[in-house]
Amino acid sequence: MQIKDEFKGKTVVIYNSILGNQNVIIDQMLPKHYEWYSRNGLAHIFEAEAAIKPTFEKPDKEIEDVPVLIVKKTRTKK
Repeated sequence: MQIKDEFKGKTVVIYNSILGNQNVIIDQMLPKHYEWYSRNGLAHIFEAEAAIKPTFEKPDKEIEDVPVLIVKKTRTKK
């Protein structure tokens, strides 16, 4: 994770309802705290890593048509 060049040397103020305002100096961010930064809305300052593409495979067996039971609601007499 690298910080984008446009954010280097800047300070960001994050509001925390418990701790109040927190000043975060972007140059002093630690990579091990990336999850905290992303939870507090600072994920956009990091360069995106290579995305993993999902692989889709066909199932070996086709899914058979299973009959669906329809239950009719009946009224109870009072």
